[in-house]
Amino acid sequence: MNNRKFGFTLIEILVVVSIIALLAGLALTSFSQPQKQANDTIRKSDLKQYAILLKEYAANNSGFYPCEPVNKVASIYLCTDLGLEWADCPKDPKNGTTGFDYYYSSGTAAGGACKTQPFVGQPNSPSYVLYALIEATSATQFVVCSNGKSGALLSTAVHDNGVCPL
Repeated sequence: MNNRKFGFTLIEILVVVSIIALLAGLALTSFSQPQKQANDTIRKSDLKQYAILLKEYAANNSGFYPCEPVNKVASIYLCTDLGLEWADCPKDPKNGTTGFDYYYSSGTAAGGACKTQPFVGQPNSPSYVLYALIEATSATQFVVCSNGKSGALLSTAVHDNGVCPL
């Protein structure tokens, strides 16, 4: 009498499932760092695009930038509130996650308040700072300033009044 049963034992199934779970965990953690680097590259590019948009604004407004001495979300303030001509304002890749957005503030290079352009009545500023949180490096922010400087900072400071921290 041949009394053979075909199939897998519970131990064999558990071993296979645990191996698959281990491999999946390794794959997800190895994918995390490149994703963070890609997000940071997008952030840097988007901030530089905002800087180009602001240079265009200044060229049309006697060399002044929009006045906002406290940090504002760039996509809302520059594109929605001011209605600047940009069809698709970029938003941070992690938009909606706490702290991840592009921020804008302006003022004088010495940290003073924004000036008013008398013939238009619009408040304007001679300097600005754009910045965003970054993920992949030990730095915590990427900053773009009106003076052309840009780079990463090891700071979580809020950059009010358009003073370039670089």
